[in-house]
Amino acid sequence: MEPQQSDRRPATAFVVFLICLATWFSVRSCNQGLQPPPVDPAAVTGTSPLDVPDGGMTPAPEAVPVPPATTGIDLDEQIVVDTDTLRARFSNRGAVLVELLLKHYYRTTADSADPARHADPANWLPLIAPHDPAAATFRLRHNGRSTGATALPVDEVNWRHERVPATGGGEELVFSLEDGAGHRFEKRFRFRPDGYLFDVVLRFAGTGSAPAQGTASYSLVAAGGIWDERNSPFAKPPAVALTSEDPDDLQLIAAHDLDDGPQSRGFRRDDLAPFFGARSNFFGFVLSPDAATIELVDSVACTRIADPFRYEQERLKKLDGRAALTADEERKLRDEAFTNVRAEPWLKVVFPAAAAPPHELRFTAFAGPRAREAMPGAAGEPFRVLYAIEYGGEAFRWINRALLWWMALMERLTGNWGVAIILLTVTVKTLLFPLNRLQSRTMEQFQKKMKLLQPQIEELKKKHKNNAQKMHAEQQQLMREHGVRPPIFGCLILFLQMPVWYGLFQIMSSAPELRHQPFIGWISDLSAPDTVPLPFTLPLVGELHLLPILMVIAWLVQNRMMPKPADPQQAQMQKMMNLFPFIFGVMLYKYAAGQSLYMVVNSLLGMLQMKFLRVTPSN
Repeated sequence: MEPQQSDRRPATAFVVFLICLATWFSVRSCNQGLQPPPVDPAAVTGTSPLDVPDGGMTPAPEAVPVPPATTGIDLDEQIVVDTDTLRARFSNRGAVLVELLLKHYYRTTADSADPARHADPANWLPLIAPHDPAAATFRLRHNGRSTGATALPVDEVNWRHERVPATGGGEELVFSLEDGAGHRFEKRFRFRPDGYLFDVVLRFAGTGSAPAQGTASYSLVAAGGIWDERNSPFAKPPAVALTSEDPDDLQLIAAHDLDDGPQSRGFRRDDLAPFFGARSNFFGFVLSPDAATIELVDSVACTRIADPFRYEQERLKKLDGRAALTADEERKLRDEAFTNVRAEPWLKVVFPAAAAPPHELRFTAFAGPRAREAMPGAAGEPFRVLYAIEYGGEAFRWINRALLWWMALMERLTGNWGVAIILLTVTVKTLLFPLNRLQSRTMEQFQKKMKLLQPQIEELKKKHKNNAQKMHAEQQQLMREHGVRPPIFGCLILFLQMPVWYGLFQIMSSAPELRHQPFIGWISDLSAPDTVPLPFTLPLVGELHLLPILMVIAWLVQNRMMPKPADPQQAQMQKMMNLFPFIFGVMLYKYAAGQSLYMVVNSLLGMLQMKFLRVTPSN
């Protein structure tokens, strides 16, 4: 039988799809680069070169004389607020947030897997961890140029604090400061009993006989660095997250986008409340001003900052038993340490007259996983774009959410996300089985008809042996006269699976539900590469990731089970397809284990399906 040109369409479409997907992965991997997992802040001790003036970070501010209005307050006091989901630690020096822990998420896979470790705060995930103490989250700083200025540097002195009953129940943590020159400042934080939302209120008032002071300009650090958790080339680096005029999109500005210095960005958003802050691979920390406050925010300054934890990890790795690094090595490490970001909106602040009500700026903060379940109700609606954008365009986003919903349902039934991925693969194969069976039967009928036409096709080949184009045209005419058409279901089945493959790539690198979820044996985290524990590392590749290797083997075996075409061009195309398992095996070697698991199971089910449908060669 002489295969037809139109019979090559499924293979051609598949090759084109794989080339596009390979290009996408290559570009993404080159842009983001492989980053090591973050180091535990508790392991960072002593003075880092990042802390000194020539180490790449701003040195700690010099001591500022404390005005009479603030004397008698402990400069080093730390205040802790606990809810069911969060632990926030504040410092009264500048009234800033120095650490925020997520109680239901943990630093390492070992912490997540051991329930005995869940109650220890040392194992809770630090969403906001100490980076640059001079620019901690919620730091308020006057720009030094506008009217209404206070002589007191409010970000460098100690504030009073108290816990007061909150409207609607619970309590507020209130920081207050009077500068002795007619200005009163307040920062009020109300944490809700559960969930990942809390309220922030800034108040500015006049005291004594002070007249109205006009308008002043202050910056507020909305996110002074976010926990950086990257475990593969495909994980997302920390980025400033700003809403845009399109309510279905975000502005994401990573540290490498700020190589040329800070950038000022707007954050407008149609129809929904805007927000600004930072997001990491699975989490977000953002502030949303209320309707009255929006007009008082000029813009957001986006700045690249150093990450001392990643710096310390790289430094320990390079030391490798040595007493110290060379000056060039230290300098390079410092340059490479600027991997985190800071978001800092500029506020228009009014200091009213003494008898007037205080001027208020109100914000709602979200601090938690980028998942729909963490943003319930009307209060969470403005923040849902944080997870929605990770699942593709609006037209196809529902497919990815449906895949994740089905996996979550299977996980609730089985108690294991790895089993859920296997059951998703089985579900997809089952839904496509009728089309595969119809394709098999149609192909058998097509081959029988072609066998009857084979003598006439051979005559055409002899007649037009020097004119392949003419031979092909007459062969197509012969097929049309006898009603012989190649099946098209192969292309249809292929394109129906593409959204599933692409959706899983998005889910594995974005869904907090899969973070630190184990499967079996050595597969301790489906969102990270699977690592076989060995007492040594392998040349060139380092750690052994077994699932991508199994994926390549299963893919090759499935390809060998496919019918061997007699047409030389189609046979050459099939040989080309045998290269793709190796290409994808290299590219996905350090990708999420869940993706490799899906592809391994998909190939195994494909082999069983071939046997069942009797489409394997009979040699």
